[in-house]
Amino acid sequence: MSATADIQRLRDGLAWCLWLERGASRRARFFELRAMNPRNPNRAASARVAAGYQSDAANDRRRITELRSALAHAKGEAA
Repeated sequence: MSATADIQRLRDGLAWCLWLERGASRRARFFELRAMNPRNPNRAASARVAAGYQSDAANDRRRITELRSALAHAKGEAA
């Protein structure tokens, strides 16, 4: 596979992971607010769901870091 195809594949993966991380972070914030609402009768469940989305977002951030470093390495080799 050529260097430009590798770089494009990494860029596509990075864009996808950024999109996933943004969505997971937004959903985590939504459920955090629900968990803090004293009028919500099911606050414990909202807290568990928020924790799950926080975990997903953390995994996405880790993958974003890996893809950024791989992209920088691939660009260095292509130059």
